[in-house]
Amino acid sequence: MNSTNTRRVQLGKITGLFGVKGWLRILSYTDPIEAISSYSPWGFDANDALFPVEAARVQNKRVFVKLDGVNSRDAAQTLLGQAVMVAKEQLPTLPAGDYYWFQLMGLEVINTSGKSLGRVKRLFATAAHDVLVVKSENKNGMIPYVCGKYVKHVDLDAGTIEVAWEKDWEIPCV
Repeated sequence: MNSTNTRRVQLGKITGLFGVKGWLRILSYTDPIEAISSYSPWGFDANDALFPVEAARVQNKRVFVKLDGVNSRDAAQTLLGQAVMVAKEQLPTLPAGDYYWFQLMGLEVINTSGKSLGRVKRLFATAAHDVLVVKSENKNGMIPYVCGKYVKHVDLDAGTIEVAWEKDWEIPCV
């Protein structure tokens, strides 16, 4: 999940059109992918209008959504490429120690010796675990997001993630 402002968080992106009645194909960042339709209404960066989700379906691992008020292919076309944004308040509260990716973006990564390794530029998922992409002054590196083993402590108030990782251990990004 990416955030483009302080009130909303991005849960997906409109990647295509479906049919002639305003249905949209969505790239969902939620897990499971169909959960994106349960967050309603949606907003977009292009304007402040909110669009309630009228209907949704999953077909061949793709999410299709019909938004209230978007009733034609031409109307849907105006939303193509837009980020699907919802109010942060719509997200469920996570258990202690769990974080949404957007909460980790930009945090300073500090090793257990107190040395700064950079800031979280982005995250991505692998089959084994999530990975932090950390940007320092002159390079990017990757650190496995494995709580207890590598990630020792996340402090959102201080804006830091403490890791058991040395600067020379960084796995360079390709």
